[in-house]
Amino acid sequence: MSGPIRQSLGPAKATLIRAITDAKTILDERPNQNEEIENWTLWTQQLKNTNSKLERTLSRISTLTENWTRVIVQSQPEQAERENSLYEAVAGGEEGLLVKIEEANELVVDLGTSIEIGENAIRQKSIDSDRASSIRQATPNRHSQIRLPKNSLPEFYGDLNLWPSFWDNYRSAIHENALLTDIDRFNYLNGCVKGEAKKLIQNYFITEANYHIAINKLRERYGDEERIKANLRAELRALPPANKFINSIRFTTDNIDRIIQQLQQMGENINQSFISSIIEEKMPKWILLELEKAKQKAMAKCEESDDDEPFIWDTEKVLKKLAKIIELHEKVNRMPQLEN
Repeated sequence: MSGPIRQSLGPAKATLIRAITDAKTILDERPNQNEEIENWTLWTQQLKNTNSKLERTLSRISTLTENWTRVIVQSQPEQAERENSLYEAVAGGEEGLLVKIEEANELVVDLGTSIEIGENAIRQKSIDSDRASSIRQATPNRHSQIRLPKNSLPEFYGDLNLWPSFWDNYRSAIHENALLTDIDRFNYLNGCVKGEAKKLIQNYFITEANYHIAINKLRERYGDEERIKANLRAELRALPPANKFINSIRFTTDNIDRIIQQLQQMGENINQSFISSIIEEKMPKWILLELEKAKQKAMAKCEESDDDEPFIWDTEKVLKKLAKIIELHEKVNRMPQLEN
């Protein structure tokens, strides 16, 4: 009795499966926010076409299954049992019709959301295009007056330790620049951030409201001072030790200074014993000997003094003495050697 219905359901299910595959493919092909309006228009139209196909097929399948249900209800008990078995064979299982219907309905919701996103993007890009055109006509020299050459802007690739420097420079040049709109700032921000940092904000459309969301996302991810300080301490520990040559010692000391200064700027107490211990671990034995001599000399001087101040050999003293040792040896190395 349900033969004609089953014959129609087979092709309808095949059409539904193809539409599901097409929908997943198109959803995965969402344009990047920086792509042209034409790409967004094409993608949105493909979404609408696929959504329409899914809804038509679901409606057709719904009609057929309702007809089959009526057949079962109107059949005699034995026939109804046979029809039920046939229906279960078609509808049940992991690849059955009911699973495909549920998957298709979920995709219809996803397609609807994506269509709305696409239409918003098209609308915003159209507004941005009109605004840019009117700005070019009304104030052609506006951006030349701002004087922000691209190569002078800071770049940030997601290195946590470099965030404070990037943010200070970007904030001064762009974020607090009264001549710029938030749209301008977002465009500059997109040009400044790269790599992992870029991925964090790349799905936000360039709007005034989204600029502040994007900035907050970056500051939440990279602006945690405790994380930055922990990273700097880890970088200090990971520095390779210098060898006995003065150029190697200079290279290592410059890196130590860079890390220590950043920690100090962030309020870290650099005169902790573990920091001076790490610094000494990076030095060759002859430098350690010079440091120990300087320490003993300073201690003796302190003991001879009438002051009641306790002797302290902290990180700042170690760094100052290191700098003097290096400068002295570099000065000697620059002197011309006299021939005998």
